[in-house]
Amino acid sequence: MIRRLWTFCTRSGSPSRRVLLHSVSTPIIPTPDHLFNIVTEVGATVGALGVAAGAFIAARYGRRASVSVSAEAYITPVGVVLATRPVVRAVGIFPVRFHGTRGVLVGVTEVKRGDDGKLVTGQTWEQVEAFGPEHVEPGEELPTTVLFQVGPLTESIIGWRIDLGVQAPTRFLASSSAWADQIFVPRPKVRR
Repeated sequence: MIRRLWTFCTRSGSPSRRVLLHSVSTPIIPTPDHLFNIVTEVGATVGALGVAAGAFIAARYGRRASVSVSAEAYITPVGVVLATRPVVRAVGIFPVRFHGTRGVLVGVTEVKRGDDGKLVTGQTWEQVEAFGPEHVEPGEELPTTVLFQVGPLTESIIGWRIDLGVQAPTRFLASSSAWADQIFVPRPKVRR
């Protein structure tokens, strides 16, 4: 590293004008204290950036979940019963706590063939708080079974659409995260 020393003089009559007389270059020899200060400043800057990045990643990706639902239809003497099996997996670093009474919603909707041959939706059933007041710890999988008695099987019913919706409040922001899955369960074959 080179330090430049400048020597100026002021012209007579004009104190605001300076004239360069000469410049001298002298080498600066870094001392161990000077190098230590540079390394410490770089390390502190990198550490602060690392903490900020970690906080951003935790806030953005810390509360993650994976949801899925499966279902089967069974013909019983009282009509058709749907056995739905929702599953919630927490894959982030924070637990997933369900959002109040509408935190986990399992819904069933009839799918029928209309008079004109097009698909139409029929009756709807819902089960709120399918898991109760539970929560899912990081790395844990929480399954359950929800039964729906959907009545007798008519000719126009071709199956049922199963919807799973999960909502959880976020840890740092005033919003909530939501996950969903949807499947179709065809009409069971009647054995004669």
